[in-house]
Amino acid sequence: MLFSMIHMKILPIFLLIGCLFLTGSLSAHPDHVQALKLLDSQADLAEIKPLFEKAAADGHAPAMAYLGWLYETGQGGEKNPDKAVKWYAAAAENGALKYAVKLGWIYLQGDLLPRDRALAEQWFVYALNRDYLPANVALGSVYLADALGGDGRLALKAEALLTPAFASGDVHAAYFLARLYREGIGDIPASPERSFGYILFGAMHGQAQMQGWLAEAYAQGAGTAVNLQTAAAWALLAAEGGDPQAEVLIKQLDAQFSDQQWLDAWVEANHYKQQIATVVAECCG
Repeated sequence: MLFSMIHMKILPIFLLIGCLFLTGSLSAHPDHVQALKLLDSQADLAEIKPLFEKAAADGHAPAMAYLGWLYETGQGGEKNPDKAVKWYAAAAENGALKYAVKLGWIYLQGDLLPRDRALAEQWFVYALNRDYLPANVALGSVYLADALGGDGRLALKAEALLTPAFASGDVHAAYFLARLYREGIGDIPASPERSFGYILFGAMHGQAQMQGWLAEAYAQGAGTAVNLQTAAAWALLAAEGGDPQAEVLIKQLDAQFSDQQWLDAWVEANHYKQQIATVVAECCG
C-alpha cells in the first residue's frame, strides 16, 4: 500500500527511538577509538576518515556506520547516497542491527534514495529475524499507518509486532498500541480499558503526549474511574512537557476548580513527577 501522509506524522516520533548514527555497542577497535578522539577534538575529517576505513576493513560495524554517515551527509567532502547505503548495510550485516532499521527508514522515506517499500520491509524483516525488537516497532508503525490509510487488516499485523516489543519495555511500542486501542484503528476496535495501561506506561516514562491522554482518560472516565483531581495533575505535567491538548483540558478544569483543588492537583502532580524521575532513571539512565 502507498505510504500514507498519516505516517509522516508518526515517523518523527519513532525516530526518537535512536535509529540514528554515532553509537556502537560492538567491541572497540583502536583505529575507531582514535577516530572518535579526533572527532572530539574537531580535527580535519580528511585525517579521520582513513581511520574509519581501516577499522571497517577489519569488519568493525561502528566504523562502517560512521562511513555511512559521512557519505550520507557529505561530511568529509563527498555526499554519496549509494556508498552511504552500502556502509549502513555492511554495519547491519556485521551485527549493528539498528542500521538495518535505519536502512528501512531510508528506503521508506525516499529522501536519500528513491522510495522502495519492498526494500524497506526487507531491511526491517532482516532485523526482525534476528530478534531486534526495535524493528518490530518500526514495521508495526508502518502497518499502523497503512491501517490508518485504509488497509484495516494491517492493524492486526501491527498489534502482533508491537506486543512483544512492549513486553520488553519499549515505550514507543506502548505509544502505538495505545493509539490502536484508543482510536480503534482498522480491524482493531476501540478499547479504552486496553488503551489505558499503555497510556499509563508511557506517561510514567515521561511522554508528555501520553500524559495528556492519561489526563483525558481520568477526566472522561475512559478505561478508568473519573477523577478530576488526577486528571488535573496529569494535565499539569503534560502541559509542562509541551502537550497542547493538556492546556485545553486545564482551561476546561479551571472553570470548575477552586484554588485549593489546584493546589491539591499540583501536589499530586509533583508526587508523580518524582515517580517518573525514578522510572526514567532506572530504564534509561
